[in-house]
Amino acid sequence: MLKFFYTQIFTLPTRLTLNLFWNFGSFLGVFIIFQVLRGFFIIFFYTPSVELSFFSVQYIIFEVNRGWFFRLFHINGSSILFFFLYLHFFKALYLNRFKLKKVWLRGLLMLILLIGIAFIGYSLVFSQMRYWAIVVITSLISTIPVLGEIILIWIWGGFRVGAGVLKLFFSLHFILPFALLLVIFLHLLMLHRSGRTSHLNYSGDTYKYVFNPFYRVKDMYNLFWITIIFIFLIIFPYVFGDRELFIEANSMVSPVHIAPEWYFCAFYAVLRSIPNKVLGVVAIGITLVDLGVLSLLNRRITINKFYINILVSFFVLNFIMLGWLGLSVAEDPFISLSFWGMVFYFLLLIILKQLKYNFVF
Repeated sequence: MLKFFYTQIFTLPTRLTLNLFWNFGSFLGVFIIFQVLRGFFIIFFYTPSVELSFFSVQYIIFEVNRGWFFRLFHINGSSILFFFLYLHFFKALYLNRFKLKKVWLRGLLMLILLIGIAFIGYSLVFSQMRYWAIVVITSLISTIPVLGEIILIWIWGGFRVGAGVLKLFFSLHFILPFALLLVIFLHLLMLHRSGRTSHLNYSGDTYKYVFNPFYRVKDMYNLFWITIIFIFLIIFPYVFGDRELFIEANSMVSPVHIAPEWYFCAFYAVLRSIPNKVLGVVAIGITLVDLGVLSLLNRRITINKFYINILVSFFVLNFIMLGWLGLSVAEDPFISLSFWGMVFYFLLLIILKQLKYNFVF
């Protein structure tokens, strides 16, 4: 086992043309481990109860020694994690890395797991915005034919959001990160077998270098980013928060404007752009499944890489626009723009499925 890890981390043959954009992956691995460790210490003081969950978080911040550090960095860590995750994902799109099927599909599975873990963790603090986020998102389960209502009541533990859903989410939020770590291990294993890809599209095995110390030194740049993030969160600890997060949940009063965390907003914009709840859920599922289909199809049209990069740039800008629309008020013209943004999202994916690039210097 030690020999296996040594060959994967130290003596791994790596291409010489990788630049600092490849640090996104190693940074994500380090940061996910930090998130798991911070969450492990927080669970000692958290109480999954309707009456006490909100106040147990306040207790962690104000009464537990260094509790504010673990709590604030854990909640803001998810935003930082998704920021670098999207950068890592967009980098892979620009380089046409979806042709590495096993690596791409495991990466997509990691994205889905992270979305689930982040939402479940977001729901554990029973504040006003988070309570209504649970109500809205879990209600989508009722769209499942025949068994939808039964599953929803089982998840809620009754006929309304209460202690049952908190205990279920708390258990899943503790267990799922270990499944995520396993998928990360498989993702790295497949990546090392296929070889890290080059920004020059070089796929030969002749000119390679041992990973340590050449690329291990480059990975030390992660310490620089972690230091910058640490300073930023110390100065602006609530920059990613919403004022509704500091109000205890009240099932009799709904917020004026319900909006999820910024990293869910693109999917939320797709959901509310369709009036029919069932079709909205299907559309969200297709947005993720379609990314997996992107790696499975054989391309028929060869095109210059420059034009594919333009298409990917439009895709990225459209995704950012959908995120902004998801944060906006649920009224026109934002709803109409969300619908056309969703159409443009699927249209670009359909075009990308047909193309394979011809690399030209």
